[in-house]
Amino acid sequence: MQPMFDRLVALLDAHAATYRVLMHDAEGQSARVAELRGTEPGQGAKAMLCSLKGQAEPYALVILPGDQRLDMKKVGAALGGKKPSWSTRKRPCS
Repeated sequence: MQPMFDRLVALLDAHAATYRVLMHDAEGQSARVAELRGTEPGQGAKAMLCSLKGQAEPYALVILPGDQRLDMKKVGAALGGKKPSWSTRKRPCS
């Protein structure tokens, strides 16, 4: 598995969360992924990588329910900085 996946599973396990892992190809749309899983969009999670300018940690991985929209201003406020932007494949984080 991927290191981030392993970290997320470890976090869920550490807090005794009830969950199941359903593997599928990356789709990009929560509604389509829910169809593939046979679930409602809100039953899944989506992960979004954001770029944080002027921060010691330049990226944040934000995970939220599949039926929710990401509020970039709230992400920026929660992380103590300015409004973040989407991280793109052209801007890799290593």
